[in-house]
Amino acid sequence: MAGVVAGIKTILLAPAARAAAPTFGPTQYKQALGLSFLFYEAQRSGKLPEAGKRVAWRNSSHLSDPVVGGWYDAGDHVKHAYTVALSTLYISWAALDLSAGMSAAGQLGYAKQAAKWGATYLAACHLPAAKLPNGTTLPERFVGLIGEPNEDHNYWGRPEEDHVGLPRKAYVWQRGKHAASDLLGMVSAALASTFMLLKADSPQLASSWLTKAQQLHSWALEKRGIYSDSLPDYQPVKQAGLVASSRYLDKLMLSSAWMYRATGNAAHLQRAYSFWKAESYHHTMLDYDSQTPAAAAVLLHIARFTAAASNLPGKAGYESWLTSQVLLPWAWANGTNSIIRTVKGMHRHQYYTWGNLRQTANVAFIALLRAAQFPAASQHRKHLIAFAKSQIDYCLGSSGRSFVVGFGSSPPVRAHHRAASCKTTPDSKGRHVTCGWEAYWSTAPNPQVLRGALVGGPGGSGAQATSDSVYQDSRQDYAQNEVALDYNAGYTGALAGLLALQVPAS
Repeated sequence: MAGVVAGIKTILLAPAARAAAPTFGPTQYKQALGLSFLFYEAQRSGKLPEAGKRVAWRNSSHLSDPVVGGWYDAGDHVKHAYTVALSTLYISWAALDLSAGMSAAGQLGYAKQAAKWGATYLAACHLPAAKLPNGTTLPERFVGLIGEPNEDHNYWGRPEEDHVGLPRKAYVWQRGKHAASDLLGMVSAALASTFMLLKADSPQLASSWLTKAQQLHSWALEKRGIYSDSLPDYQPVKQAGLVASSRYLDKLMLSSAWMYRATGNAAHLQRAYSFWKAESYHHTMLDYDSQTPAAAAVLLHIARFTAAASNLPGKAGYESWLTSQVLLPWAWANGTNSIIRTVKGMHRHQYYTWGNLRQTANVAFIALLRAAQFPAASQHRKHLIAFAKSQIDYCLGSSGRSFVVGFGSSPPVRAHHRAASCKTTPDSKGRHVTCGWEAYWSTAPNPQVLRGALVGGPGGSGAQATSDSVYQDSRQDYAQNEVALDYNAGYTGALAGLLALQVPAS
C-alpha cells in the first residue's frame, strides 16, 4: 500500500512541468458542459417534444422503429443499446457523484433529462415474456441494436427522411438462448444508476427501472458470454465494424457495483470481487469494450462513502491496480502501458488511431471521480485534478485548436455527421431542400452546428503517434472527425468534475 500512496503522491509532478499552459477555467467548463447536453439532444431519435426543443434543425424521426426513441450512435442512424447504456450510466454517475458541478453550470436538470431519455429507451428494449393468441410463448428478450449497418451506412441524409429498409431491422437476444453478459451488464448498470438519480423526482418510474435492472442483471449472470458472439445475426454487424465486445467480466463487475449502490445488498460486492478475481488480465483502457477502470472507481467510491462497505472485499487490489496500472501510466504518459504524450499535451494510447480523445476524456472522468474520494487538501486530489484538467483543456483548445464543435478557437466545422451536413429545410422560400451524398463530399462547413460534440481527435501511429497534426477537419474522415455518444460520455462527466472540485482558472 505504501507504494500505491507514493505513486499517487508523485502522479503528475513531471508531466505538469512539460504540459502546455492551461488556459481554461469555470466559465469555459460551464459553457462546454451546457453544449454537451445539446449534442445529446441533437442525437435524439423518436418523437421529439416540441416544448423546450433546443435543436431547431432536428425533428421526430424513425417512428416506425421496433423500439422508438433513444439516441443515434454516432454520425449514422443506428441505435445501439450498448452505447446508449454507457452514455446514460456516465451522465447519471456524474450527476450523482459530481452533482455540484452540474448545478454550478445550471445543467443538473438537463443531465436528468438526458439520463431519463436514455433509461426510458433501454427499459423499452427489454421485452417481457408474452403469450401469443395461438398459445405459444415468446421468451424474455432484449433489443440490442436497431438498424442494419450496411443499409444505414449506404444512406447519407437527414434521419427524418431516412426511409431505407423500413421497418428497420432489430437485433434481438433471447433469455435462455443467447448470452449477453456484457450488453446486459452495461444496461443494468445504467438503469440502476438512473434509478438512483431520479428516484426522488419520479419514484414510480425510477422503481420500474430498478426492477428492469435486477431482471437484466440476473439474465447476465445466468447465461454468461459475449453478446456480439452469441447472436448469429450479429456477425455481419461485427464485420461492418460496429460495436463488438471482447470481454464481459468487467461489465458484470460494474453492474454488480451499481446494483449494490441501488439496493444495498452486500452480496453484490462479493460478486463484483469474484469477477475481478476471475479476470485473467485487467484491461487498462476505458471505452465501450473495457470497463474495469470504471468498475474499480465506483467500488472505491462505495468503500469511501458507505459505512457498511468500509471493509469492501478487494479494496486494496482495486486501489493498487487503478493507481499503478491506469492513473499513473495515463498521467506520466512515458510509454508505460503504451500511454504516450503528444507534443502539445494530449495523453493517448500509442497504437490507437480511432477516437483517441474518447479514451483521454474517459480517464480524466475517472481521475476526477477518484480525486473526489480524497480530502480537499490532499496532494493526491490535487495531482489527479491537474492531470484531468490538462486533458480536458486539450479537448477545448489548449493546443491552439478546439476539438469540440461550436466551442473555442478553430473548432471542427466538418464533423462526420449526416444530419449536421444537411442544409435547413424548408428554405426561406418554403421549398424543400434535398440532402444526399453531395453533402458528404462537400468541402463547405456543415450547415448545422452540432454544438458540444467531441470529435475523435489526432490519431497518428508509429513515428507520428506524438504528433498533434495527424488530424484533418474532413467529413470523410470518420476515424478522427466523427462524433459519437460514447465520445461525449466521459468528457461530459469530466467537465462536471472540474466544476464540482472547484478547479480555478489558470
